[in-house]
Amino acid sequence: MSLEYVENDRHISKLEIVCQDADTSGFVDIIQRKAFTRHKGGGYIFVSEIKEAAKI
Repeated sequence: MSLEYVENDRHISKLEIVCQDADTSGFVDIIQRKAFTRHKGGGYIFVSEIKEAAKI
């Protein structure tokens, strides 16, 4: 029996962008092209609606 231990040192980043609906596909396209890693599980893009925002 053989066991192999592999440790990956990956930098994890979170980017949040709030934009107009019309600009969403443009931002998604740019992020997909510039952040492509060629590695399985290289990242995800989530798009969600902001229903309300409040200043602190």
